[in-house]
Amino acid sequence: MTIRAIEPIVDIAVHLIRSDDEALDTARTLAAQFAPGAAVRDRERRLPWDELAAMTRAGLWAVTVPREHGGAGVSRQTLTAIFRTLAAADPSIARILLAHVDTLERLRTAGGAQQRLLYRELLQGRHFASAPAGTVDGEPDSGGALRLNGELHQVAGAGFAEWLAVPARDARQRTWLALVPHNAHGLDIEDEAVPVGLRTVAGGTLRLTQVTVAAKWVFDLDGAARSPSPVALYAAAIDAGMAAAALDGTRRRPGAQTDALLATIGELQVRLSAAQTLLRHAARALDAGNDADVAVLQARVLCGDIALRAVDALFELAGPVPAVDGDDRDRCWRDARAHAQYAPSADSCRQLGERLLDLPSAAPLRAPF
Repeated sequence: MTIRAIEPIVDIAVHLIRSDDEALDTARTLAAQFAPGAAVRDRERRLPWDELAAMTRAGLWAVTVPREHGGAGVSRQTLTAIFRTLAAADPSIARILLAHVDTLERLRTAGGAQQRLLYRELLQGRHFASAPAGTVDGEPDSGGALRLNGELHQVAGAGFAEWLAVPARDARQRTWLALVPHNAHGLDIEDEAVPVGLRTVAGGTLRLTQVTVAAKWVFDLDGAARSPSPVALYAAAIDAGMAAAALDGTRRRPGAQTDALLATIGELQVRLSAAQTLLRHAARALDAGNDADVAVLQARVLCGDIALRAVDALFELAGPVPAVDGDDRDRCWRDARAHAQYAPSADSCRQLGERLLDLPSAAPLRAPF
């Protein structure tokens, strides 16, 4: 099934967020609005069009635009907290934001007129969907435009974004990132099979047939400095947000208050607090411009672990409590399990071990897509 095209944003007044505090307050307000309907959206696979429009009106897509270009230029610490807050309300929405931010991280080193064009789109409320690993064929012309052919799969938020970030490689093995408008001629966005968890992310398959992208939207990635550490950290923050929501659900629906139950809840809270501390530590390291791979990997392992433990506890500790309207324990469990597949704990532990032993063969930290 082809995902219906979305209309360009022309009639939504976009608020301009000015500071870190305002950005985080905005995320908290939106999360409070999104949380009550998350279970219904999941159960009926009702895609979050209204919720994403609310994010547009609130200006949340543009919080990373530097202050010198008119944005809030929020810190990594603030952005990590935003992901954690939204994920506690609806992890699918947080995952859509992650695909958007991943695009911006890839283009962080783009300069000059291209960067200004990008920031202008963000401040007008546009948002992006980022393709995962993989490339399509790109054929540059003499004027710098790029003609694209190929397919990309599991593009999170493809059905919602105004722009699709498509990695391409030409015959000379040069790499590019092309920003393709959602209504480009020759582009088809096909809805993929509904996943077990994160059901409203609207991941899609992109099929590009002779899609021409103007030179101003083609970014040369050869030699571009890009670390996937920030995106990996934000993915860990999504785990932490899901864990916090599950633990809160456990406290609100306890079974018999046995010593074992009380001890388990206490242990989960300790693990969650430790995970959140590691998140803040890694975010501060990134803000300081330090090599943060070890800190990010530690946060990713612990946040992923507590997310799975907390959602399991929703069932184990509640006892034989009958389901009631609005009960979304199964959604919490499925979302956490689905998200864990993007960055398996064993992979993160192996990468952490490579860095702790300072092995020259250590592979670059992989973004969680």
